[in-house]
Amino acid sequence: MQQPIIIRKAILAIMAMALPFAFVQAQTNPKSGYIITNDNDTVRGTIDYLSAGRMARTCRFKAAGEGDFREYRPGEIRGFRFDDNGVFYVTQTLPVEDASTTFFAEYLLQGGVSLYHYAEKGENYYFLTDEEGKTATIKVPTEQARNDDELMRVKRDAVADAWRLLSKSRKAQDRLWQETLTSENLTSIVREYDMEYCRSAGDCVVFQYDKAKTREVRLRLRVMAGVASGHFKLEHFEKGLSDLKINAFSPQVGVGVDFLLPRLSRGLSLQAMVTASYWSLSKRAKEYGYDTVEGDCVLRCVELNEQVGVAYRFGNGKRLAPVVRGGLSLGELFEVKRDHIRGYYAGQYTYPQISLGFYVGAGVEMPIGSHSLRLTANYTHAKAGETQITSNLLSVNAGIAF
Repeated sequence: MQQPIIIRKAILAIMAMALPFAFVQAQTNPKSGYIITNDNDTVRGTIDYLSAGRMARTCRFKAAGEGDFREYRPGEIRGFRFDDNGVFYVTQTLPVEDASTTFFAEYLLQGGVSLYHYAEKGENYYFLTDEEGKTATIKVPTEQARNDDELMRVKRDAVADAWRLLSKSRKAQDRLWQETLTSENLTSIVREYDMEYCRSAGDCVVFQYDKAKTREVRLRLRVMAGVASGHFKLEHFEKGLSDLKINAFSPQVGVGVDFLLPRLSRGLSLQAMVTASYWSLSKRAKEYGYDTVEGDCVLRCVELNEQVGVAYRFGNGKRLAPVVRGGLSLGELFEVKRDHIRGYYAGQYTYPQISLGFYVGAGVEMPIGSHSLRLTANYTHAKAGETQITSNLLSVNAGIAF
């Protein structure tokens, strides 16, 4: 009988020692992440995932390789974030019930107008801050309205400051009144406003999002105008002739679309553009073996050129940002007139002719209201196979994206 009693006592002793440890473990919810120090250094480790209200006041963090959690208060660090694009908290001092309060705010959106969330004692606050330092506070109503008129009054009072801050967009203002005041809806409203009216700050950064939406694409229409110059080389096949190399100049107009990839990269975009040019090529015929011809070797044509490639805009947030671009070029040459080029391949085939090549370019981009102006210099090299026409062209153009 003595042995079972000893075993029971041993089990009870082990349970007694384990209970405090189990209690401590039950109070923690460790998640991998990092803190950002006031010196802007990143320290990786484990964060205790607390309630939204508690995380606004405290960050419990254990650096990698350390044994104990350490508590940080707002202002002692710049912020902290959970891995896998998780919740991001930053130190902010903002007005709560007309009192300036410092806390860890949940960073929802960075842009021309940024968005933060703060929870305290069952109340939810959202803060919108713009580039000029203006702040609008939304306190989500918790009272139950007795009728639709009272509901509208309470809702309008709650969003009044934000309504004024988003004054450039009637659509954004209407959405504030009509949609439920949640993190998801407010992030969508402010992000759409930023993309339309705050382009000088670059594309937005959404700090917590659905991974299924990471391939979101936005389209912008672009129109351009400019000038191009360079030379065309027409290869000969008749003995005694030289290749015909002619300088040319043409105005250009174009239209296209930019495919922006804000979730993938703030500066990267895919581009498709169609340009139209009129080329008038002429050279004295005698210079190229036509001894008995008093006229000029002439080829006049209209070219439609399609460009497909990528562009990258550096320095998001700057009003004047460098841009580089490059890709493939596909041209169609439509003949208008040709004279004295029967010894050249260009004079032996019907038109239109297809040319293939590439383009590269560089320039600058600047915001103009909700649009953007892009100035670029470009080099294009292409060759039309059957007609053996090779072109090397430089162009300068200005384009507006809507």
